[in-house]
Amino acid sequence: YNCAQMSRRQHKSAKTHGPGIKHRGKGQMDSFDCDGWLTIWACPDTPSVFLRIRHQVQHTPYCCIDVPDDVKEYIRS
Repeated sequence: YNCAQMSRRQHKSAKTHGPGIKHRGKGQMDSFDCDGWLTIWACPDTPSVFLRIRHQVQHTPYCCIDVPDDVKEYIRS
């Protein structure tokens, strides 16, 4: 698994072009060259699981960018 904020793993946004297409701006999470990885592996011969955690740069914490509850409620109604 990689850090959700690692810049080299971010995808470029793809915009659809054509008549009648509306483009809406959306917020984007900050990204960093943190090289953050969690590696999990298990040996079939032992009951052990091994973890390796690597994070080279301490950066601002991940913040949830989900749709706010009031907007979800507005959509439902």
